[in-house]
Amino acid sequence: MKRILALSLILFSLPAMADITASYDVNSKQNMEISYKDDKHLRLNMGADSYALYVDGKVYMVTKAGGSWMATDLAELKQMMSNMPFGQKQKPAPSSEKDYKMVKTGRTETVAGYEGNVYEFTDLRNNEKYEAVLSDHDDIATLYKGLMKISREIANSAGVGDQIPEMPAVKGGLLRQGKNLRLTSVDKQDKGLAYYQLPAGVQMQTFAMPEGMPKGMTMPDAESLQKMMEGMKGR
Repeated sequence: MKRILALSLILFSLPAMADITASYDVNSKQNMEISYKDDKHLRLNMGADSYALYVDGKVYMVTKAGGSWMATDLAELKQMMSNMPFGQKQKPAPSSEKDYKMVKTGRTETVAGYEGNVYEFTDLRNNEKYEAVLSDHDDIATLYKGLMKISREIANSAGVGDQIPEMPAVKGGLLRQGKNLRLTSVDKQDKGLAYYQLPAGVQMQTFAMPEGMPKGMTMPDAESLQKMMEGMKGR
């Protein structure tokens, strides 16, 4: 009995290694795929030749151009941008779950074989309303956790991570959000660890400050640059 109990404790303490992949239809025209192996290995496919990797706390954007794979370390990109800030308009206030009101409608809906409860969400900042179907199934909860994790890491690298709030007081994950996002399939096939690693022969993008530019020098924003270019054309 002691041996059985000890084995059970060991098994429950091991990290889950079973892959789970979800495909979402985005705006009825684009497919997005999130794959989750564990909390240290995530992959977000955004096209045939473009994806994001979350590996051991680092995020990479990987793209294929001219037959070759190229990768960007988002932490390095963020560091470079912090040394060369571009002029920006006032940054929006951080978003939090307090900005949203959630009402359970009492209806249920089945999406890609998973049943969920239908909620009406209201964005209290602009009074925008939309429906969301949420499920507390373990598959959906795991996928949603992975999607939010890699999305927030990508947003953090762009300095807008505080614009992505958690779903307010919800246990589980998302099956459908209005007409913009809808789960289409879930796959549990093992993809292997290599699927969550940078491809062989990948070329890493490097970032360096332009020579002679002082650290922290403020650059004009896109609108100002456009006006400058128009002014030069007129000369």
